[in-house]
Amino acid sequence: MSTPAAGAAPTGNYFRDTRPVEPDEPRVLYQVQEHVAHVVINRPLVLNAIHADVHHGLVDGFQQADADDEVRVVILSGKGRAFCVGGDRGLTPEEQAAMKPASALETALAIWNCRKPVIAAVQGYALGQGAELAAICDMTIASDDARFGEVQINMGAGPPIFSAPSAMGIKQVKEYLLTGDHFTAQHALEVGLVNKVVPRDRLMDETMVVARRLASLPPQGVQGDKKLINDAYERAGFIDSLKAAWSAMER
Repeated sequence: MSTPAAGAAPTGNYFRDTRPVEPDEPRVLYQVQEHVAHVVINRPLVLNAIHADVHHGLVDGFQQADADDEVRVVILSGKGRAFCVGGDRGLTPEEQAAMKPASALETALAIWNCRKPVIAAVQGYALGQGAELAAICDMTIASDDARFGEVQINMGAGPPIFSAPSAMGIKQVKEYLLTGDHFTAQHALEVGLVNKVVPRDRLMDETMVVARRLASLPPQGVQGDKKLINDAYERAGFIDSLKAAWSAMER
C-alpha cells in the first residue's frame, strides 16, 4: 500500500489518469483525506484487472481503514478509464507463481466486515469481480457511462463473489447472472444495483458529497446501523452463500 503523490486529491479529472503502472508502483493506492479513506485499484493500462496482488492490496486497505479511528468512510475506485474489468486472464504461469495466493472471498469479507461504510465510485466497465466488488459495497455511485456485467457465464463459470443477491430482487439477479448481459448505469439504478448515477466528470465530486455527509454523522450511529443491517443479511444466510459460491469456484 502507498499514498499517491501530493496534490492527487479527487477532482473532476480524477479518472482521466492513464499513466502506465510502473513495475515498482503499488497495484492498490491508499490515502486518507477529510476522514475519508481512498482505496484505489491502480492498474489503468489493463482497466484495473484483478490479480492476487490487487486482492492483497484491497484487503490491506480496508483493514487499515477499519483500524484507523480517523477514518469514517471508505471510497473504493479504479484509476483510469474503468472501475475494474474483473479477473486478469492475461497473466503468465510465471507471473501467477510469483504472487502469494489470494481469495476473492477474503476481499469481499474485508469490505463487508469493515465497520466504516464503503462507497464504490464506478466509471466505465465494472465486470466480473469488478461488478461483484461494487455490489458488496454499502453504496454504489456510478457515472453515466458505467456498464455492469457478470460475464463469467460466457466462460461457463459462476461469480467468485456472490454479492448480487444482496442488492437486487430474484428476477433481476437471474437476468444479470444467467445472461451475462451488460447493464447500463441507468438500468443498474432501476434494479437496485446502484444508488445514484452522475455525469462522468462529476463522479468523484458527487461521491465525496455522499462521503462527507456520512462522515459528518456520529460514527457510532453509522457503524452501528451498518452492523444491524449486515447482521440481518447474515441471519438470512448471506455469508453462507458467499462461501458456497467461492467453494464452487475452487472445484
